[in-house]
Amino acid sequence: MFGQEALTARLYNYSLFAQDIWNITPRLNLTYGLRWEINTPLGSITPGKPLYNVNGIFNSQPIGLVPVSTLGHTHFNNFAPRVGASYLATPQTIVRGGFGLYYDLGFGAGIPGGINGFPYQTTGLGVGPVPFDLSNPAFAPPPFTAIPNASTANLYAVDPDLKLPLVYEWNVAVQRVLGRDQSLSATYVGSHGTNLLREDGLQSPTTGEPLIFATRNADWSNYNALQVQFQRHMARNLQVLASYTFGKSLDTNSVDNKGDITSTSLKNINVANDYGPSDFDVRHSFAAAVSYQLPSSKGNKIAQALSNGWAVYGILHASSAEPFDLYGEYGKRPNIVHGVPFYVRDPAQPGGWRLNAAVFTSAPAGVQGDLGRNYFRGYPIDQTDLAVSRRFRLSDRLSLYFRIEYFNVFNHPMFAPPSANFNNRIYFSGFGEITSTLNNFLYGGPGSLSPLYQIGGQRSGQLSLRLQF
Repeated sequence: MFGQEALTARLYNYSLFAQDIWNITPRLNLTYGLRWEINTPLGSITPGKPLYNVNGIFNSQPIGLVPVSTLGHTHFNNFAPRVGASYLATPQTIVRGGFGLYYDLGFGAGIPGGINGFPYQTTGLGVGPVPFDLSNPAFAPPPFTAIPNASTANLYAVDPDLKLPLVYEWNVAVQRVLGRDQSLSATYVGSHGTNLLREDGLQSPTTGEPLIFATRNADWSNYNALQVQFQRHMARNLQVLASYTFGKSLDTNSVDNKGDITSTSLKNINVANDYGPSDFDVRHSFAAAVSYQLPSSKGNKIAQALSNGWAVYGILHASSAEPFDLYGEYGKRPNIVHGVPFYVRDPAQPGGWRLNAAVFTSAPAGVQGDLGRNYFRGYPIDQTDLAVSRRFRLSDRLSLYFRIEYFNVFNHPMFAPPSANFNNRIYFSGFGEITSTLNNFLYGGPGSLSPLYQIGGQRSGQLSLRLQF
């Protein structure tokens, strides 16, 4: 039995920004500005249908639904200054630097749950024979109640004093011109995020239900990186863009709707225990794109017809492995059995090794295990794509382009992370096994590439013809 009521809610975002540029000297420029963010919290605009927050999560009152006009308050002190400077040290060298504060909209994934879930959406489950009569009380959705009970599935609570997430960012760069067409730059980039949104699920200490998803400002993040880039503009038929990044990204949560779901109170959640490598933490990353147009032949017409118009393109992407997390019942990380190796020999797995299930054991109810978040790493990426094309000039305004492309031309195998669901060890086999290549693992969701063209697949090629007029 399902019931759904129409509800419309909205919020407003106002931003004011002022900026000025000061040419202090012919070599030194200063840019500075100030941004003011005013973001209103979510509120209902449907007459007679307020939003509901949950008491007993962020205050000491008994747990229950309470009608509110908005999920939080509007803060008017969100000022974000920015400053940047550039200095021409020599005719070939320029130094740049900047610092700024940046506010997020503060609309996390858990906040809309109060609109899409209870009490505006209700579902009931009937057991036993029921006559097919829609007027039968068995088909009526569960009635609204402000006091949640074991039959209430999920509730959503928002901190009434929720603040906008804030990120501090800074960078220093040195760029050097190498000749007429080439340049090399080295940049240090850093950032620190604070008041980041976090959604934790709280369970009833008696029945486990309802599960209350609470959104608050509890997460933080840090990122530091050295970025080196070489750029060659088109000269003598050759163009190159190559970059290398040595970075480190740490946080307590990499998304805003994936926190703890093992505790009965926010006070029992130690957010600092989740501090570790970000889900997207890649320590080393190298990328290069090269294009080369073959010189035109100056021989006879036959030689010109065979050799003119050819171009070669190459893309290289190599990076170290991303981390992955182990999880079990209720998304908890397991405990470590000390003295037992993390990996065991397995000739059937890539590299001949696999995770050892015997090194892990389920954590006690209501707590996270002592295994660190994102403790393990998957497999690196090493892929080269190559393309060869030729332009056939049919007339002054008509050209035919022929192109052949190969993805992963060297056919390097790249694998997805192993199965990280610790429940597999308990209920069925498969824990720690690698069952997919990287391209199939990354495929899925709107806008994603086909596994045939996604990075991490086997070598594949395609031919194309394009008529341009």
